[in-house]
Amino acid sequence: MVIGGSDHDASLLGGITNATVGGLHFVLPASKAEVRASDAVLQAELATLQATNANLTAEVVDLQAEQTQDQATLSTVISEVNKLTPGYNGTNGLNGINGTTGPAGSTGMSGSKGNTGDTGLSGGTGLSGLSGSLGLTGNTGLTGDTGHTGTAGGTGSNGGTGSTGGTGTTGGAGTTGGTGDTGLTGGTGTTGGTGGTGGTGMTGGTGLTGLTGDTGLTGLTGVNPITTFTENTPSGPQFFTAPAAGNYLFIVAGGMGGACEGERGGLGATVEATAFLQTGAVVPIIVAGAGGSTNGAGGGGGGLSAVYTNGAGVLPTIVAGGGGGTTVTFDGHIRSSDSTTCTLATPAPVPPPMGGASGGAGARSGKAAQGGGGGDGEGGGGGTVSTMTIGYQGGAGAGDPSEPAGNGGFGGGGGGGQYNYGGSGGGAGYIGGAGSEYSGLGGGSGTSFLDTAVNGRCTGLTGNENGGYVSVQMQ
Repeated sequence: MVIGGSDHDASLLGGITNATVGGLHFVLPASKAEVRASDAVLQAELATLQATNANLTAEVVDLQAEQTQDQATLSTVISEVNKLTPGYNGTNGLNGINGTTGPAGSTGMSGSKGNTGDTGLSGGTGLSGLSGSLGLTGNTGLTGDTGHTGTAGGTGSNGGTGSTGGTGTTGGAGTTGGTGDTGLTGGTGTTGGTGGTGGTGMTGGTGLTGLTGDTGLTGLTGVNPITTFTENTPSGPQFFTAPAAGNYLFIVAGGMGGACEGERGGLGATVEATAFLQTGAVVPIIVAGAGGSTNGAGGGGGGLSAVYTNGAGVLPTIVAGGGGGTTVTFDGHIRSSDSTTCTLATPAPVPPPMGGASGGAGARSGKAAQGGGGGDGEGGGGGTVSTMTIGYQGGAGAGDPSEPAGNGGFGGGGGGGQYNYGGSGGGAGYIGGAGSEYSGLGGGSGTSFLDTAVNGRCTGLTGNENGGYVSVQMQ
């Protein structure tokens, strides 16, 4: 180290010189007082730096408080958003990935190394140079920012040059300034923005099949309407027109025989059959009337009901016979006959069958379409079927104003005989029933009939207890 050839800086305190040796710059104090003065300057700078550090520390505390508040607010917002967007059926989408933590603040730079004290003057042993002051602690880095570089430690003063003589002991090297404290780790960076909404969660597995609900009530089965014909006034043929081509069910009932003294007459037959009809086909229908009732003389026979599915001009294809009228015998027995007999014939007999025979003198047999009238004590026979749809009149009861006999029902029922115990009229039918004799058995019932052009049955069904009827329904 060359000292004698160094430049002197006149701006320094008396005796202080600057020396550069091997690229290192040294400040050499001339006296202890100058060393103290230099140390005071350094202490003042240190106090200033400490005050600055305190201010920065306070700012860091404020920033950390703000960050804590921001994190609390963000947590609240996320919680509210999650409440408003629950998954439905399918599982919720995965939460977005949290933002990465902000980078840690950089470590504060180490304090600069204290300069080596200048070589003491030759002569007396120079005072040992004072140890260099420790470098100030680097200010704490602001949140997320790199910590401030610690201030370099002041350069230790070199020992003064000893008096010429024995070589003065080389002043000890100034103590290296302590490394500045590491800057505080930068606060955690602000939480990254909310990650993008997670992809839609996979559709939840199919839920268990719910229990099968109770079977609903069976809906009403749609049915075709039923058209019903009853005896009309004045009596005569009625007509049904097929609305569409198809099979039609006919239920046909003959008239009940007339009662006597409250006892019912014979039941009319009930027949059912199905016939195919074309659209617009017109079917003539005869609906039976019940036989007239009495209080002593014979009751009238019930009329027949007939359906002409093949049209007028031929015999009917469906016939339901009428019941016989009721009479009173000498021994008090009341007798009548229900219509239960059925005839199946093809082709229909020609000429048509005759009506029932008369009960006795004065009465007459029934004939085609019309019942026989009652006679002197005897009932008239029931009428039979006809190719004509007109003339189905019941036979008249025998005339006696004091004991009127019952008339035969429309559809050819036979009339009753006059006087007490007078005979009753026969029921009309494919073959008419015979009228009874005076105080004899009740009038015979008419026979039912089904032609081979129709398909059905004319026995085994419940008899009819009133005037006849015909119902029609498309199948």
